[in-house]
Amino acid sequence: MNKIKKLQIAAIILIFVSSYILMLAPVVSFDGDGFQKIMSYCTGGIFWFGLISGYVLFIIAGKLRKKIKNSEKDSFHRPGIIVFFSSRAALIVDVLCIISIVMFIICIFNKSAFAEMLEYFIISTTIFLVQMHAVINGINFRSAFINVSGKKNRGGNK
Repeated sequence: MNKIKKLQIAAIILIFVSSYILMLAPVVSFDGDGFQKIMSYCTGGIFWFGLISGYVLFIIAGKLRKKIKNSEKDSFHRPGIIVFFSSRAALIVDVLCIISIVMFIICIFNKSAFAEMLEYFIISTTIFLVQMHAVINGINFRSAFINVSGKKNRGGNK
């Protein structure tokens, strides 16, 4: 597995942890006893550590990709956030992202539509999938999961 692919996978895992640590929000409290305060700070720390370090790894992977593939440095690539359905993996993530955004909107306007823990799961899933939409449709992910011969690996182009 090449270095760019390893960096991408590590960054996705960090973003996943950062997104789903929010599921602990109903359990922790800054107003509670000592243990709950410690858990609150740990939850916030894990959220920010995962988010920041994940995006730092994405930046490092991008710089490494540009260094390895000099020809792509000169060409223009649209940011992954505005690209849709660029590969099979992106198709799956984009459809799930759209579904989760709809469910998130339902949570906002109808507080009694879902149980509280399910609402936190929907929020965490929406945060994760919106980020994965941008990552998987981006050039770094596509270049990391395509062979030089043009054959597809998992997550490659159509």
